[in-house]
Amino acid sequence: MARLLKLVKLKILIALIFNKNYLRTAVILTGGKSTRMGRSKALVKIKGKEMLAWAVEGLKPVVDEVIVVAKDESTKSSYQKVVPKDVKILTDVMSLDGPLVGIYSAFLEVTSEYAYVHPIDSPVINKDVIEYLFQKAYGYDASIVRWDDGSIEPMHAVYKVKTGLAEARLILDREDTSAKALASRLENVNYIPVDDLRKFDDKLASLLNVNTPQDLDMIGAFLGSPSS
Repeated sequence: MARLLKLVKLKILIALIFNKNYLRTAVILTGGKSTRMGRSKALVKIKGKEMLAWAVEGLKPVVDEVIVVAKDESTKSSYQKVVPKDVKILTDVMSLDGPLVGIYSAFLEVTSEYAYVHPIDSPVINKDVIEYLFQKAYGYDASIVRWDDGSIEPMHAVYKVKTGLAEARLILDREDTSAKALASRLENVNYIPVDDLRKFDDKLASLLNVNTPQDLDMIGAFLGSPSS
């Protein structure tokens, strides 16, 4: 019986490794010129810790792999000093500016069927919100949060990687680099009313973003003490 149990566990382990349906990826987009912040948002510290570190530490318990997308090799080198070695850091595969370039660059390397896309300027990670978005994405091309006025959050969303990759390529060929353009191209999107997230995140802190130095104290109120 003990030997049989070991064989069953081995088969499950093999399935987890080779069946992409069991895997989840988080992609952190760090691009953007940060003109209002005046410096790279990823390396701005809140409570003594870089925003990139807050994002990585928050996402790692929810997914099987975390991918960070940097603009260039110099930026990549600076990020390597901040994140654990098991976090993959990629650079944009084309010179165009815009979030869709980062999404496309990451999706070329993603090993899972679905991936959560996250913007660097939202350091508050709510694990239950991300888990919910993954659950709502299965069977769809994406699950994307939608506000009451109809606006969407395409960089707080889970995408089916294969479909997203193909559509992103077509959009980038037109030199359109917006994440909203990707959402508009997908035919089977599960739009999640923002109020659905309030049962996990009553103040919707996970959707807040940092744009100016004045925002740092505001966002810091929703973050715990740094673990390191």
